[in-house]
Amino acid sequence: MKSDRGYEVVADWWGIRETTEERFVRELKQKYALVSTVSTLRERGFEIDRQSTEDSGEIRVVLRRVGV
Repeated sequence: MKSDRGYEVVADWWGIRETTEERFVRELKQKYALVSTVSTLRERGFEIDRQSTEDSGEIRVVLRRVGV
């Protein structure tokens, strides 16, 4: 749901057992940052060479410039 400060996540957190609100929001922000960063870099001539997710949850991305 859109608000004055951005978007709000509205859910019945009591009924969700697979995750918590904090974890969901953290993972959502992380994925948004990844998509936004990769999109910007693709516009600048890069593509993903490798991508992995560490046990800690950290995402590692190796990019390379296309055509070089």
